[in-house]
Parts: sequence; structure tokens; C-alpha cells
Amino acid sequence: MIDLCSRVVGLNSGGYDNSEVVRTVLVVGPFSACGGMGAVCRQMQSGELAHRWRVIPLDNTKSTSTDRSLFTAVTTHLVLLLRLIGAIARHRPTLVHIHTCSYQTFYRSMPDILIGWAFLRPVVLHIHGGHFHRFVGELVGLRKKLVLLHLRMCRRALVLGEVWKERLEAVLPRERVRVVPNAVAIPERSRTTRRHKPLRVIYIGDLSADKAPEDLIEAVARLSPGLRRRVCVELIGGGTPQRSVLLEHLIDSRGLRSNVRLLGQVAPDQVAGHLRLADVHVLPSHGEGLPLALLEAMAWGLPSIVSGVGAIPEVVTDGVEAFITEPGNIEVLAQRLTRLLSDAGLRAVMGRSARERVCEAFALPQFHAALHRVWSEIATGGATLPTPDPPDRISVSFR
Repeated sequence: MIDLCSRVVGLNSGGYDNSEVVRTVLVVGPFSACGGMGAVCRQMQSGELAHRWRVIPLDNTKSTSTDRSLFTAVTTHLVLLLRLIGAIARHRPTLVHIHTCSYQTFYRSMPDILIGWAFLRPVVLHIHGGHFHRFVGELVGLRKKLVLLHLRMCRRALVLGEVWKERLEAVLPRERVRVVPNAVAIPERSRTTRRHKPLRVIYIGDLSADKAPEDLIEAVARLSPGLRRRVCVELIGGGTPQRSVLLEHLIDSRGLRSNVRLLGQVAPDQVAGHLRLADVHVLPSHGEGLPLALLEAMAWGLPSIVSGVGAIPEVVTDGVEAFITEPGNIEVLAQRLTRLLSDAGLRAVMGRSARERVCEAFALPQFHAALHRVWSEIATGGATLPTPDPPDRISVSFR
């Protein structure tokens, strides 16, 4: 395991041709945002990929408050669209790579797709999140036809796992859909083995209901009194004031004030410090794509308890690198948490397996090589853009 991880950490040229010329790709995404999509955007500017491609970032992170007026929202987005047009005209990129997810984010991406297509730039659409199939499946009529029309304007659609590839192939030609899993940097050493208590459980993610941090709180409340006294839970991530108040109230009502702490949003370099000292990672989400939090925990040699949603079952095997539970099943979550917290040997074995797995398939060099292959496919395939089908000829089935 150590040899494998060492090779991955030091990998810098696999899958690249040193004779290739440097081409330009314009990447549109929330570069300065917290969360998974922002982290993936920033990863595209690093490593060997950055030596093979000139990556031009166009940051479209929301800069206005959620209670902004319609006028402010429209004018802010118009400015972003003008910046995109200017960047294409100035840099003449080989292709435009757009990060998106579902619902309102995808609607905001539609003009970006149209601009790239209209300027004869091949568009790569990088789809994040765990609800894209639900988003498209719920659409009807003209709105659905317009969404699918914009999808078909893209030369490639990148998804995070095979489960999403199979679903997207219902509305896009198979050759346009590629799986590019998320990845993380591999620490040179795994987590610190501690002999002192308390036992630390870590949750990383936003505090939304979809991520279900309350399920973890409820599970901790069901631990035996003796075990619960030895447990410290750290919830790392931002959320609305309403969600924070709700979770604080739940912590108090379950008598867990001495066990559970809401740490709020934490800088990435500080998150690594928390992972290094943790014993178990828990992510009880009700919906996911391929969570970076899980991969980061695995890279630090942490065993996890996760819900079997999205691409998570493609990453871990139940009982090997992690325990997989049904979303919302708090009783099973508490049982698995009890088992891991009560058995240091099991934590060590599963943690080593987790680190081996992420080194093998989800390290940054693999991610950079996968992107390089997709971009090179397009760059060497000519400038002909896909012609989207007219709206009345697009299939509207997506189940």
C-alpha cells in the first residue's frame, strides 16, 4: 500500500505525450467558491495538465446575496456573459469547458453553452451533483426540450460515475458521454494514530437537508451512554442561518452539547488538519454525485460510513473501505458507528483499504490524465460542431 501511494503521489507524466503543443481551454466555473465544484475547478489549474494546456479560468461564483433583486440578478449575469464573449474573442480557446449541475445552475449555464456553440468553440459540459437525472426527469414540454437542446450542443458531457453515464445516454449519443470521476491530492502520510481519547467523528459538507447531518446527530444520540461519553463529533461546512439554528436546537434537545460541535466553513488546509486527527468519517447524504469529502477522508486513511447514493457504491465496497447504509436509516447508521468506534483494529484495516483504493483510482494524476484525453480527443477531431436536433425531434424520456 505504501509503495502504491508513493507512486501515485509522485506520478507526473502518465498518459501524456511530451511532443504535444500547448492548447488553450477556457474553463467556466465557480473557482472561488467553497464546496466540491469549486475545488474541482481549481484542480484543473494544477499538475501535469497545466503544463499541457493553457487553462484560462472564468470565475462565475455568485457574488450577490440570495435576496438580490431581479434587476441585480439579470445585470450580474449579463456581465458574466459579456466576460465570456470577451474571453473567447481574446484567447480563441480550443474548447470551452463549463461546470454545471441541476436546476437553477443549469439554467444559468444554458447561455454559456449557446455562446460557446455560436462562436464555433466545442463545449465540454462537466455535470456535478447527484440530482441531474431528477432535474431532467421532472421537466415537461418546451422547458424540457430546451434543456435537451442545449445538452446536444455540447461536444462532450462529463459525469462523475457509471450510474450517471447510463442515465445521460438516454438523451445523448453514447460517444459524447464520458466518465471523469472526482479526485483528490494524496497526503504523503495517512492520519495520525492517537492513543488518547476522545474518539473523533468527522462530517464534511454543507448543512443542507440533502446532506442530512441531522441523521448523524440522531445516530450519536442512540449510542450507548458509555460510548457516547468518549465521542466528539465535528460538523464542518456552511449552511443557511435557519439550518444552523435547527441543528443547534437538535443538538441541545438530544443532550449532545458536549459531544457535537458545528465548526462552520473551514479553510481547505485546516480541513486536512481535522481529517488527520479523526477516527471515523460519516456522510449520511440522501443524494450525492461523487463527494470529494469521501475521497479526502479515504486519502487520509479514514474508514467511512456513507449512504449508498450516486456514484458512492462505485468507489467503496461495503465492509471493505466503508460501511454503506440506506439513506435515512438512523438505526443502522448508529449500529455501524458503534462497531467502528468500538474496534480500533477494524478502523485500521478499513482505513488502509480506503487509502489504497483512492490511490489506485481517484488521485489527481488520474483525473488530469482523463481530462487530457477528453480535451485531446476534441482538439484533434476538427472544428465541426454537433448539430442539435430541432426541439420537436428530441426524445423527452429520461428515466
